[in-house]
Amino acid sequence: MGACFVVLLPRVSIAGRFVLRTPRSLKTVVTFLTLRRRNIYGQRTPLQLLMVEKIKLLVDKIDTPIGEFIIVADEEGNLRALDWSSHEARLHKLLARYCAGFTLAPTRNPYGFADVMNAYFSGETQAIDKLPVRFGGTSFQQRVWTELRSIVCGITISYSELARRIDLPNAVRAVGLANGSNPLSVVVPCHRVIGANGNLTGYGGGVERKRWLLAHEGNPQIFYLKENEMQKSNLDAAKKFRHLHTGETLVLANAWDAGSARLIEAAGSKAIATTSAGLAWSNGYADGDRLPSHLLVSAVAAIARVIKVPLTADIEGGYSDDPSSVADLIDQLIDAGAIGINIEDGAESVEMLCAKIEAIRERVTRQGADLFINARTDVYLRGLASTDQRVSETLRRAEIYKSAGADGIFVPGVSQSAEIQVLCEKITLPVNVMAVPSLPALTELNALGVKRLSAGIAISIAVLGEAQRLARAFLESGNSPDLFTPNTLNYQAMNAMF
Repeated sequence: MGACFVVLLPRVSIAGRFVLRTPRSLKTVVTFLTLRRRNIYGQRTPLQLLMVEKIKLLVDKIDTPIGEFIIVADEEGNLRALDWSSHEARLHKLLARYCAGFTLAPTRNPYGFADVMNAYFSGETQAIDKLPVRFGGTSFQQRVWTELRSIVCGITISYSELARRIDLPNAVRAVGLANGSNPLSVVVPCHRVIGANGNLTGYGGGVERKRWLLAHEGNPQIFYLKENEMQKSNLDAAKKFRHLHTGETLVLANAWDAGSARLIEAAGSKAIATTSAGLAWSNGYADGDRLPSHLLVSAVAAIARVIKVPLTADIEGGYSDDPSSVADLIDQLIDAGAIGINIEDGAESVEMLCAKIEAIRERVTRQGADLFINARTDVYLRGLASTDQRVSETLRRAEIYKSAGADGIFVPGVSQSAEIQVLCEKITLPVNVMAVPSLPALTELNALGVKRLSAGIAISIAVLGEAQRLARAFLESGNSPDLFTPNTLNYQAMNAMF
């Protein structure tokens, strides 16, 4: 027999059946959602959940200088969601998250909201200040979104300043997450929050739209001057990184957070590359395209803040099957400080990775920026071809990825000298290999023509393994001296790096 879970509402009478008395204004429709839970024996059993809010939402669309804009309102005259048509799937996802149930009814200019938004985009930027909104979300998210509306048009603040304004100065990351979950674009002006260093950082509608909105609301001349300075910095760093692939083998000890990146830079690294697995683990996620992309952007921005050498980020498969969405992510990563990426084919088709590379290259070129695209093929790592076909299959993919716009080819898993030599001779882009136990020494790799050697997950997993060993020993013995070995990095040395 299934357990019954009931949400109790004011003035609810239960006597064999449900009798609900709710305000008529809610236009409440009662629905039942059957879920599953495990009983005390581990068996899955039905769980009935009473859901009490299913509302009719009015939707309209308007044309703006930066794309078609969707307006969603409820029948009480409150805005519920605002977003760009190019991100309509995200709008529906946020509505589903913040409303127990809803239907969408196309409605021309509901409550005059389309007129007000048109006025804003025409230059009356104060027109949106008093628009009525209704939030879903948690109480913390609502605090953040309410505070966002207090940011004066033409002004920008940092995430840390936003956290301070809600009296939670240590909640900068949580504030950033709430900012990224804002369902009311423009009217709840999350675009007015930028990085502490002046970088635009991410924006759900894309960095180009954020740039336009800020210029529209403020002083375009001053704002674009800052952007030109950032663009020059990007081009200089990317040029330096490209040059590092022209001489002897570039060795990269992959970092997983800002602290490890700074440590690796201090050890003499000429550039910093991230490890997708290590970075995912450090954020509490498994490897394999499971890390939320906004956490990747946040981590890249944190790393860029503490290093001076070029930074390249591993973005796995781009965290989306949509090439345009991957290009949007690249906008955010470039703004965060990355000048290079690794993007992989993995289990996807060659055509899919090509589409992503082409979208990235087109977006980067349009922005006047530069990005070193290191196309990773998993022919060896995933066994995508038989032993006698893996060289030829890697060469085939490398040529296709080059045509799509790749700057380098990453072949993790290859370790035999003869195969590495063939790859380096026939691939006309810089070849990148990854550290594995059977890989030849650096001197031989250099002679074979390898232009880049990556540690991959090796260092991060070794560090975590040592942390596990120390933790277990300490938990078992409580012996403090065992924690302090002669080669332990001391507090003063580490603290001095920042």
